[in-house]
Amino acid sequence: MQAQIRDCIGLDLQKDVFDLFGDEWAAYQDPMAAGQGVLGYAVVNRAKDAPKLEVSLTKLEDVINSLVKSAMGPNAPTIEIERTKIEGTTLHHLAVPLVSPSWAVKDGNIYFGLYPQVVEAAVEQGGGAKKSILDNPEFQAVRKRLGGGEASGIGFANLPQTAPDGYQQML
Repeated sequence: MQAQIRDCIGLDLQKDVFDLFGDEWAAYQDPMAAGQGVLGYAVVNRAKDAPKLEVSLTKLEDVINSLVKSAMGPNAPTIEIERTKIEGTTLHHLAVPLVSPSWAVKDGNIYFGLYPQVVEAAVEQGGGAKKSILDNPEFQAVRKRLGGGEASGIGFANLPQTAPDGYQQML
C-alpha cells in the first residue's frame, strides 16, 4: 500500500514528510495578531530539515490541487491551496469559508495556523524579531516560583490581563 501511495504521489510520506518534523513543538496564541480564542493559535515545529520538508509539502499540495481540480466539474467553484509571497517567505493557505488552514517555513521552523494572518504573525515573531513570553515579567515570576528548571510542556495565561477580554465570551 505504501509503495502504491509513493508511486501515485511521488513521495514517501514517512521519509519525505513525517520523518522531517522535529521533536520540538510549541503552540501559542498572540491576542494582538488574531484575538482571543482557539482559532488564533499558531503551532510551530523546529523541523529536522525544513527546506526539504517545504519542498515535500509543496509537492503534496500540487498533487492535492490536481486531484481536487480533476474531481470537480468545469462549473464547480475553485478550491485549491494557494501560495503568497510575504517578505521572502511563501505562505501556503487553503482558501475556503470559515477557516483558511495555512503554513509557512522560515529559519528552520514550520508554522501552522487556521488563518494566514496567524501564520504571518508567527513567522514575523519567529527568530526573536519581537519580544517573547520570556520577556514578560509575570511569566518570569511564575517560572521562578516553579523552580525555573527544564520543562517538557508549559502553559501560561496572564489572567489579570486577559480575563476582562474573555468575560463576554464566557457569559
